[in-house]
Amino acid sequence: MYDAAALLCPACKSADVSRTIAPVAIPKADRNYSKMSSQEMLSVLESGETGQVEALFKQVGGSQAERAEHSSDSVDSADLV
Repeated sequence: MYDAAALLCPACKSADVSRTIAPVAIPKADRNYSKMSSQEMLSVLESGETGQVEALFKQVGGSQAERAEHSSDSVDSADLV
């Protein structure tokens, strides 16, 4: 049925046309790294894909890593005694 359809150019109404299939972008579903097993997480780390590794760290260790970073920035001299 698709091939049998009469094709006409919408601009000039010529029948001398050919089909062109344009690429389609399909967004990937977000991964839930917090539900992964340790083996799956290791696989992500070993893949070396920067975007995935960054997303894993943000999702799994984000709040803890941020607290550790902020606490080391605000060390008071009284804490060292």
